[in-house]
Amino acid sequence: MNLLDLFPTRTTLRLADLLLSHPEQTYFQSILADELGVAPATLCNALQHLARLGIVDVDARQPVKVISLKNGGAIVQSLQTLRERLAALPATERR
Repeated sequence: MNLLDLFPTRTTLRLADLLLSHPEQTYFQSILADELGVAPATLCNALQHLARLGIVDVDARQPVKVISLKNGGAIVQSLQTLRERLAALPATERR
């Protein structure tokens, strides 16, 4: 698996980044669409992709879908480690 398999679209990447930056937070689907500035259908496609990979949980038991990061999986742990290491780099090395 490579990064393009994980994040085939900009929306998928931005969604994962948002969820990884707040790993304990839950979101309504409509709030995520507003936060990312994307159409609900675009967000739905990104959510389906990340759910298939085991990166997000989508709880549709409520009247609205509740989204959260699926903590504990190998991919999520690897992404969290990568995000932390990138954040620790000096700004000049991030360019």
